[in-house]
Amino acid sequence: MCVCVCECCQVAVQPLSEVAELWDRVQAALVALKHDCGLAPISNIKQTIRALLTRTLNSTDGDAPNLHVVLKDDVNDVVFSLL
Repeated sequence: MCVCVCECCQVAVQPLSEVAELWDRVQAALVALKHDCGLAPISNIKQTIRALLTRTLNSTDGDAPNLHVVLKDDVNDVVFSLL
């Protein structure tokens, strides 16, 4: 019985290692995004997206993309569509 469990666990080592690496990369990307948006590292992703959208929608730059944004606070959804 113990040998079977060990063999099953060995099969899971590689996928778990990949997941851990991807998780670290996502967290690093979120920290960089928060920094670029001028937010504290403790801010959540919803605050970050709102700051990013505010900057994009209030941009006076002619090259800014046209976005249609719907924020639904009751279900924590953010819907984006490029126009």
